[in-house]
Amino acid sequence: MAILYGPIAIFSHDNVSWFSHAKVSEFDMSDTEVRAMWPKFRISLTEKQTTELGRLAITWGQIDHFVLNSVTLLLAVDSAAGIAMLGDATTGPLVNLLRKSRHRIENTVIKEFTKQFCDDMGPLISKRNHIMHGIWGFYLPGKNPKKAKPGCLFLKNPDNPLFPDEITDLANKAAEQTHKIAEIWHHLADIEYPDGNPNFFFGPHKPNPPEGTTLIQIARPPKGQAT
Repeated sequence: MAILYGPIAIFSHDNVSWFSHAKVSEFDMSDTEVRAMWPKFRISLTEKQTTELGRLAITWGQIDHFVLNSVTLLLAVDSAAGIAMLGDATTGPLVNLLRKSRHRIENTVIKEFTKQFCDDMGPLISKRNHIMHGIWGFYLPGKNPKKAKPGCLFLKNPDNPLFPDEITDLANKAAEQTHKIAEIWHHLADIEYPDGNPNFFFGPHKPNPPEGTTLIQIARPPKGQAT
């Protein structure tokens, strides 16, 4: 039985960070197994909040995928060249490239739709960077706080911590953006835009899986998502 004493990351209004140690939990595993499983500082999010953070990360991957492919099509380079040039680019620069390249879109409706997508991405990128690249700990408000609450400190914006209740809102807005950028890409690629929430397949067999392919799923999909 391992008893895990984890340091807790704490930050305050004046951005001074310090750490205290607390008994986190008991596990029926060795100290080595605990060390391999848990990060150095205690996770301040609940299981549900952590799940929402994962949903945000997975959803954001769809945005990056289709933005990269859309920019590649607009630059009129093949996918290999596009990945070589832009594969390491982060979301912000990719969205800026999409904005600068949208004049190449002949369809005026899609061109304006692309502008709106790029405009909407600005504040989302800022919050996503804060949430994903900051450190989650416990925020102490005021000069003489009595209680600490879970929050995320980002050194680029230390005076404005973000809190767990903002994760779901950001994940929902990101999900909405996936529909927009997928529609833009399907137009640029001249491929019919699918209805609903289809499965995304990838691998050597393109473009579709062989008939009778079995989906191996280790967990139920999120509530409300089509199966």
